[in-house]
Amino acid sequence: MICPRIKSKLFFSLIIVFCIILPHKIFSQTDYGLAQDWQWEDLTDKAVLINPRLIKTVDNLRNEITISDARFLVKQISLLGSAAGLNNLYSYGEGEMTGKTGKVDSLIRSAFENPDPENLTELEELFNVMNKLIALKKKILSENKFEFKDREYLPQPVKEIKRNIEIEFDYSDAESILNYYEGNAEYRAEFFAQEDLVFKISDKYKSRMYEKGLRNILTESSYDMPVNLIYNWIYPENIYDFGGVFIYRDKFRNTINSVKKNENNIRFDIEKKILKYLPTGLQLRYRIVFTFGDSKFIRTNGRDEVCVSLEYFGDNYSYLVRFITHEIYLKSLNEIQICDEAYTAGSKYTEFVSLISRIHENGITNYVAPLGSETRPWDLLEKDFQLFNFTCKNISGKSSRTVTDSLIKEGFSGNAPFYTMGTQMAYIIETTSGRSSLIKSISLGPVSFFSNFIKAYREYPDKIRKVFTFSKGVESEISRLNKIFPEEILNEALKLEIYRKDKTALNNRISAFINKYKSFPDQGLLYYLSGRILLNAGYYENAEENYLKGLEHSGGKSRYAGEIGKLFELRNADREALKFFNIYVKEYPDDPVSYELRGEYYLKINDTENSLKDFQKAIELNPLSEISKENILRINK
Repeated sequence: MICPRIKSKLFFSLIIVFCIILPHKIFSQTDYGLAQDWQWEDLTDKAVLINPRLIKTVDNLRNEITISDARFLVKQISLLGSAAGLNNLYSYGEGEMTGKTGKVDSLIRSAFENPDPENLTELEELFNVMNKLIALKKKILSENKFEFKDREYLPQPVKEIKRNIEIEFDYSDAESILNYYEGNAEYRAEFFAQEDLVFKISDKYKSRMYEKGLRNILTESSYDMPVNLIYNWIYPENIYDFGGVFIYRDKFRNTINSVKKNENNIRFDIEKKILKYLPTGLQLRYRIVFTFGDSKFIRTNGRDEVCVSLEYFGDNYSYLVRFITHEIYLKSLNEIQICDEAYTAGSKYTEFVSLISRIHENGITNYVAPLGSETRPWDLLEKDFQLFNFTCKNISGKSSRTVTDSLIKEGFSGNAPFYTMGTQMAYIIETTSGRSSLIKSISLGPVSFFSNFIKAYREYPDKIRKVFTFSKGVESEISRLNKIFPEEILNEALKLEIYRKDKTALNNRISAFINKYKSFPDQGLLYYLSGRILLNAGYYENAEENYLKGLEHSGGKSRYAGEIGKLFELRNADREALKFFNIYVKEYPDDPVSYELRGEYYLKINDTENSLKDFQKAIELNPLSEISKENILRINK
């Protein structure tokens, strides 16, 4: 990475060289009589005077970028002083010709390796440069990030809120970054003197902090020279996305201000969308944290926090609200589900149950709170079901691990055909059996969800197309799982949820529930169900007691102690979480995963000494453990 001071010297040296030895045209906004806030019509007027055919070029630019982006480019190219300076645009990235940055640098070299014709007017050459930069940005930018179209939040009258879902909006993380960018040199110096503030921000960007440091990230991303700014414009993901955050800082400030003004409407829209698919009387509380940085680096804390990385939304307020709604509903499933089939069904069903659990969770979430508005065509939905049936056939047939993994990966990739299948299942259950049936399927888990869908297409064959059904093999597998998780017992357990606000009453009802089914062969299931209900209610000590009894009755299932520990960890019940992680390590001292789980827990609570010991032990057992290698590197740095 070229440091800012070196870059500055290099930049001025290059400009001097180009001014002496290369023919060029000098750009200047004032030469064209363009004011700071010029409009497209102003640019058209200048084009007409020089060459009428340039009107079409202005129209093309108008269709490609916003007026604010056009002003930005004209200003920076004008300040640059020479088109020749852009030949070295690639040298202002992160420096190494590897990965995404290497691809970016290569594209820049290709775009500027052939000089423009010498007979172009100054305006034509300016347009040529702008078109090259726009084309580069299209090739480089991924995932529709940093997309601003000068949109406004759709104004609505303030609506009444039921407040079943308490939503707090936290802008401090994002605003701290914007304040830094907007502040003067003195403010920026004081910024890093605020230790608590920097610690709070850096905690959100741990992965990057250990590698580069927040000070370097913010300094390099705000290096205010034309070539550097142009580079950040075509490649806003530069410097972990902070290059684009700096370029669009005013736009992000507008987004935050608009969300602030419309908080009540956002809360209303979220409640209206998802409350009808949650059990009556459920009270939820969430905090929406607005932040910056590539989402793969963001760490959320606890079950009640949703992180929103703003560069993925720009000023697309509709998408932003849909995303928050989607994430809140996905998190709410942890509060209403009572059966954890994924780790209680037994090793024989592990892969199949894991598959249907993901379909259940994400398919329902996409139905209740869809991120997109498009409808899946019938012929593609048919293929979704075909792929699922074929995948399950390979799982039950004990096909090679490579084939099965490939099919599962295909099901969850791209448009995620398994998720769209799950969304179609939810739609069919609600339209045939009713919303109450769907809500019950959500709470009781994936086996109930798949059972109710099978019941729907059997009872309503004329309403449901034959291609939206499962193979006999899948139906048989669900039938066997129904015997392991009897719906009668699950329904009885679900009735206990109404007592969650009264600890004594809930414990008494749980004792009666366990006594009622004392002849049921798998007593472990009864305690697991009771533990989950107590966990959802926030009675962690009682939940721990029931989960421990569940492990006792489910001989040979201590491996699931790790999964139980993660449930407690999610709720910040640290003492209980550690107890189950310790059980996992004690029962499986030769399993590196047991140490990795506990190591990640220790790291979360900042016990780096014990965390390091666990990751080192995991490496000793599995030298190829990437999780342990990465975390050891973080701890040591």
